[in-house]
Amino acid sequence: MNFLQTTQHYFSLWAGTDLSRVPKGAVTTVECAKRDRTQFGYDKPFDLLLFVFPDRLVLSYGTRAAGRLDLLTGALTPTLPLEGLSECLCRIYEKQPRISVKYTYTDAGAQPASSPQAGQPSEAVTLQPQDFADYLQFFTTVFPHLTEAEDGEWLHTSFLRGVEKGCCCACYQHGRIVSLTDAPGTPYLSDCTQEVGVNTLPEYRRRGFARQACTLALQNLVQNGYCPLWSTDKTNITSQQLALRLGFIPYLHTLSLTL
Repeated sequence: MNFLQTTQHYFSLWAGTDLSRVPKGAVTTVECAKRDRTQFGYDKPFDLLLFVFPDRLVLSYGTRAAGRLDLLTGALTPTLPLEGLSECLCRIYEKQPRISVKYTYTDAGAQPASSPQAGQPSEAVTLQPQDFADYLQFFTTVFPHLTEAEDGEWLHTSFLRGVEKGCCCACYQHGRIVSLTDAPGTPYLSDCTQEVGVNTLPEYRRRGFARQACTLALQNLVQNGYCPLWSTDKTNITSQQLALRLGFIPYLHTLSLTL
């Protein structure tokens, strides 16, 4: 699979235009009905999405963002740094945008999972449907506001979707999961792409468990014919460093606003 091509196609569907055909050195605006709807896997719509490449910008907007579009396009240039782009959006729409880093996977990432101590086998395992109780215990520990009574059916469905793709991988310590990957909802190309999420209990961080679990999940995804995706907040340096170690490279930045 051509990971870069598939990733480009995925974000083109998000943007509402073919990103491979966007001219360099320009700001391209795209009126996109998707901006008015909440996409699968998300809890709110993105009324404005700015796709930032080193040499071009793509502005995808919906109905609620259209009223101030002229002010925004008059202020944007492809050479503005991320901070300058963020200031423009904040000044015009009076809301602080979220800045995210989006990655594309490379063949270099498909390496055997390494353990915290060199020479030892990986402790990561691929979860199976019968492991849901362990998954649920970990999930409710990390996200205590989401209980089985409120979200059990949704969570079980999400778990089984991840298991089917091989994307739910875990490291255990003392009989319980301490680091876990999952399969966030993918709104486009779900038959051939999958974003990887990972959480680790605070007391087990910086011990290599997240890298082991992610490496196994990525190996499973590639083996099962999926293009792995990775996304993180610009402020999450730990996630960015992990992405690079796993074989991802930055593809673009996005600035998003929900009005």
